[in-house]
Amino acid sequence: MRNEHLPSVADYFASHALDALARNETSKRKRRSVAPQPDAGPEAEPSHEAPAAESAAPEASPSEATSATQTEAATQVEAAVQRTAQQREARAKVREEIKQSLAIKYLEMLTPNGKTLGDCSREDCLDLSIKAGAWYGRIAACLKPGETVRTRLDNDALSKLYA
Repeated sequence: MRNEHLPSVADYFASHALDALARNETSKRKRRSVAPQPDAGPEAEPSHEAPAAESAAPEASPSEATSATQTEAATQVEAAVQRTAQQREARAKVREEIKQSLAIKYLEMLTPNGKTLGDCSREDCLDLSIKAGAWYGRIAACLKPGETVRTRLDNDALSKLYA
């Protein structure tokens, strides 16, 4: 199941991530250009940056940097989308477990004759329909003689009969 708004959300996060990365790169370049030169004399402030190694690789071109930042942003967006999908699945699983725990367990319900409903036979349900209500009569109508409720009906079927 795919959300219709997912591509627009991904585009939104990707564009903001690219903007943030571009601002970060711009501020790094400004700091490099403002750093004092080593031959500026004793009055120049000392540089807090590590000296550049002579064998350092040349800077990537702007188009390569942009494609690298776009790739990185796309990877981050994909990871966020995957986390969101996993969270959605976990929430659905928890909801289902809660529904199951809150569901009325008709088969385990005690009847006025002292048996659980699942263990009651057709004849027991007919007796109970006279004493306890028409619902037991509707259950008895679904059973064959000598058959128990548990062998023929489940909780969903019993809840439909109850309604």
